[in-house]
Amino acid sequence: EDEDFYATKSELMQAIATGRYPSPPAREEHLVTKSGFTGITKEFVRWILTEGQQYCSEAGYVALPEERIKEELNKLGEVELGIEMEGTITISGAWALYPMMVRWAEEFRKVYSGVNFDISAGGAGKGMTDALSEMVDIGMVSREIYPAEIEQGAFWVSVTKDAVVPTANENNPVLEKLLLQPLPLGQVAGDA
Repeated sequence: EDEDFYATKSELMQAIATGRYPSPPAREEHLVTKSGFTGITKEFVRWILTEGQQYCSEAGYVALPEERIKEELNKLGEVELGIEMEGTITISGAWALYPMMVRWAEEFRKVYSGVNFDISAGGAGKGMTDALSEMVDIGMVSREIYPAEIEQGAFWVSVTKDAVVPTANENNPVLEKLLLQPLPLGQVAGDA
């Protein structure tokens, strides 16, 4: 009964947003840098946490709840005055966050046409490594931040949520059995 939220996309998204859909497979997506965001990169991340949240649902992601946004904005710090909104922001990392990041970049450029983006995917590990080595301004990470990474100076801000949702085709010969007796989580995850 606690998992009766699969009827519509809207119900599922609400379950992910409120934490009724378990974590994992629901998770927060993070943007990472070394030591802290600055300049146009910081203002882009601030924009993501404010104006950018409206695009999450359209792109298949879940916006953060207001309280979480306030926490992340507080973590990000004060607005830097006198920032010229021009230049290039380099970003790499998690495939899971890539489509959302492309959308945010497109929308941000509509407001700040002097800001360009160089976005590449390659996995959360690549995003973290590139951010910590300062090869990019932002690393996209779709997993928790490890203590060893924090020790190396990783600074992160959570920006959205996503989830892995198992599905079955309506023509699946065992669909009726699946509906009556769900698979154990380990089997869904491929562990069994």
